[in-house]
Amino acid sequence: MDVLCASLRKLILSPALTDETSVDVLDITDALSVARKNKLAILFKRSIGTDAPPDVQKLFAEDLQKIAFLNSKILQIIQAANRALGDAGIRHAFYKGPLQQKILYGDYYAKPCLDADILVSPKDFKLARAALLNAGFRVPEGYSGLWWTFFLGEQPLLAPGQLYTLDLHHRLQQPGSPAPRHITEFLDDVTPVALGSQVVPAIGLRGIAMVAAMNLVKAVYHREPTGGHALDVLVALNKMTADGIEDTKARARPGFGRYLDVCGRTGCRGFWRAQSAGARRLQAAYRCDASAAADLCGRGAEPSTPENAVASLR
Repeated sequence: MDVLCASLRKLILSPALTDETSVDVLDITDALSVARKNKLAILFKRSIGTDAPPDVQKLFAEDLQKIAFLNSKILQIIQAANRALGDAGIRHAFYKGPLQQKILYGDYYAKPCLDADILVSPKDFKLARAALLNAGFRVPEGYSGLWWTFFLGEQPLLAPGQLYTLDLHHRLQQPGSPAPRHITEFLDDVTPVALGSQVVPAIGLRGIAMVAAMNLVKAVYHREPTGGHALDVLVALNKMTADGIEDTKARARPGFGRYLDVCGRTGCRGFWRAQSAGARRLQAAYRCDASAAADLCGRGAEPSTPENAVASLR
């Protein structure tokens, strides 16, 4: 875990702010299993360069081939959906998936994706679904009930000729978890991403940080690997100014802002040593208390040390 986090720090901070950690070949081999579990294998590969032994390089190549195949399929779905909603004049924005990876990490193939997610305003949800159905998308059998469209706030759709889904959302919330204050703010703050001949709207850094925080909370609650979500939170926040972070917190509901605080601080303690310059810069924007961080780490652990917080990434 130490080798993985030390290597990934180099992707977030400038070299002058990272610690010089020696990486042994055996450490790389052992760290790969943790990286794969947290969907961080490709980013781990980028951070260590060519230091990995041949057998590990082979595993990296297999991961990259798989991700290239999966994400290319998702990008095709994104293009088809963007064209359909654009032609219908419906405001929309994609989130998570390959477009988020492009914004955070520079390309579409940093992590594996199995579906595409798109957000529209609640008033446009039915119109958006109709436009996608007219474009050849279809509702999978068993996915048309109120449980999906009302309680979960989404409609899964199968793309034409694809085995992968597009999830059309009119709400961003995990059941039982805090939600952002206003959905339309995500649609007001978008980042255009060039994709082939199209320019596709994706939610901006503030939205990325909020969504990644929601995913991190959900993963901790369900005892799922959280490293990929924690890194997304940190990279998004690290691309903002301190004022931008405070503005993001101010726009969230009080309960949700607290989770964003905790996610940012826990991520800092996980990926960065507490005394690092990068951690101090970001942690200055998080004014959460230790009990809130303990809630996120789970099982009452006091996250006063990096080791305790890192346990939540396992």
